[in-house]
Amino acid sequence: MARVVGLAACVIAALTFLRGQERDSIARGVAAFERKDYAEAEARFRQGVREQPQSSRAHRLLGTVYAAQEKFKEAEEPLRRACTLDPREQNACFYLGRACYHLGRFEESRKAYEAALRLTPDSDAVERGLALTLEALGRVEEAERYFRKATREGNRFALSDYGLFLFRQGRLKESIEWLRRAGANDDLARVTEVLAATPEKPAAGDPSGLRFQTLELPMVVKNAAAGRKHQIETMISGVAVFDYDSDGWPDIYVTNGAAIPSLQKRTHPSTTACSGTTGTGISPT
Repeated sequence: MARVVGLAACVIAALTFLRGQERDSIARGVAAFERKDYAEAEARFRQGVREQPQSSRAHRLLGTVYAAQEKFKEAEEPLRRACTLDPREQNACFYLGRACYHLGRFEESRKAYEAALRLTPDSDAVERGLALTLEALGRVEEAERYFRKATREGNRFALSDYGLFLFRQGRLKESIEWLRRAGANDDLARVTEVLAATPEKPAAGDPSGLRFQTLELPMVVKNAAAGRKHQIETMISGVAVFDYDSDGWPDIYVTNGAAIPSLQKRTHPSTTACSGTTGTGISPT
């Protein structure tokens, strides 16, 4: 009997020691992450995942450290695992939505953000992320509804995001109002300058005879902006119009951005695109 009790005590002690080691891996990873030693944090969180494969927290932390380094492709799997294991895990589905958005997988991003919103229905950060995703999907009215909802508490980032959304929609005067409320002076100056350079709409019956039609190109322009205000984030892609296939009609070539700070085109949404034309909606050269 004494031997059985002694063996049980040894097993309990060993399990307690192992659990302590597992917690220690995560704790050391968190400490490394806080001091921005991402390589060390990554190693510790990978160890934590090996030790606790069913821990949504361990998977979420590993995905988060990947995302902090803009390794969104690597971040996706552990974040998806965390969101699946326990959707209530702090921000797991939210970070999954962000990763999928940066990878250009907007439908998956939408589903992840909606899962996060069901758990945190008053989160302006989730609403803003979902709004950006819906805008990328071309669901502009729904996107605006979530942008507006995110502003209800007066969060300056939400106010700024909505102002920039309005700018992208060509609603410059409304954009200026919201950017002023956000105190986003740099963006406000930029939009004000664009508005000042925008000619007034011609009166009805303008004799110029010119007519324009808005057409959608089958691509999404990505400049990898992450809101960190790097100077390079202010640049957007270039457009060249030329007859590359010599058919007598102008073709449109659109360049694209790359991940910051690596400047490497790792994902499909960062590739360039060339749209050929056959004359529909464009005058011959």
